[in-house]
Amino acid sequence: MRGAAATSGGRRPGSRTGRPANAPGRSSGALFGGELLRPAQQRELKTPVEFPDAPAYGLGVQRVEVPCGTGAERKAEPLTAGETDGAGPGYTSVSLTTDDGERQLVLAATAYDLAAELKGDPPVPDSKGLLKAQTAVLCD
Repeated sequence: MRGAAATSGGRRPGSRTGRPANAPGRSSGALFGGELLRPAQQRELKTPVEFPDAPAYGLGVQRVEVPCGTGAERKAEPLTAGETDGAGPGYTSVSLTTDDGERQLVLAATAYDLAAELKGDPPVPDSKGLLKAQTAVLCD
């Protein structure tokens, strides 16, 4: 994918959020890390509506499981993350953030086929690259 960017969180000494002001994922890290909402609102954000055969969704955020425990040597449980995405003709983006806000993955790509979507086909290529990026950035 052309135009892809990734970032992972991590607190820096003297920084409230641990991320530079212009870092991709800064706002989602602050959101999921509890820095932007009151406690009752934070609970609402992290209590999405469950749907059969679809990711849980609420307040503009999908809850997804990242399979961190895959592979012969890895026995970890899947990690739950908040996901937001967006797309339009010629581009797509996705942002995933761990529940504690410490790790984020932000990807943007110049891949989106509006004609395919209008025909009912997937508008972005099916790729294992997103899963590889998710596990590399979000999993320990």
